[in-house]
Amino acid sequence: MIEEKKNLLKNITESFLTKGFYKTTMDEIASDLRVSKKTIYKFFPTKENLIYLIIHSIVFTIRREFRNILNQDKSSVEKMLLISNFFVAMASRVNFNTLLEIKKLGPQFWEKIEKLRAREIFANFGRLIEQGQKEGYVVNVPKELILQIYIAAIQAVINPDFIVKNAFTTRQAGEMTIEIIFNGVLTEEGKVLYEKLKAEKI
Repeated sequence: MIEEKKNLLKNITESFLTKGFYKTTMDEIASDLRVSKKTIYKFFPTKENLIYLIIHSIVFTIRREFRNILNQDKSSVEKMLLISNFFVAMASRVNFNTLLEIKKLGPQFWEKIEKLRAREIFANFGRLIEQGQKEGYVVNVPKELILQIYIAAIQAVINPDFIVKNAFTTRQAGEMTIEIIFNGVLTEEGKVLYEKLKAEKI
């Protein structure tokens, strides 16, 4: 039963991220997945409960991938690039209208996303900054300052209001933001390595 619930949640997550949370009905989900609505409601009593679980599922996936990268025997710059590429890829999977829906129709869910996103950045990028400063790749300023700038930039740019006003895709906005941040926090030696890794398309 646990495996069935996991598979359902995975498939429903993909459907919601591409089609939107509030415009997708349970009837459509049941039809797409070829299961009964009764089966869906057995595991997910309400749509709100389902959205809550989807958010936690996405955060768990991000956390797991971040920690896998952090535990690799690589330079801080390579890890930062891998994590940023993963984050941008995840963000670009989400239909823009889905983000807009969550923010406008489910502000409590958007607030939760913001808090979880900030917590993960603090927990994971903090370690990377410390490693980078020891390697001489990251500028020697308090890591808390770098983290706050990174979080503020991500929250401001990977944001429906910003994207709709500036006609960027989520991927474009994320990639340009990361480029600006990296060029600001890396030393000259770190920038050389960063450009080399980008050219190799790690």
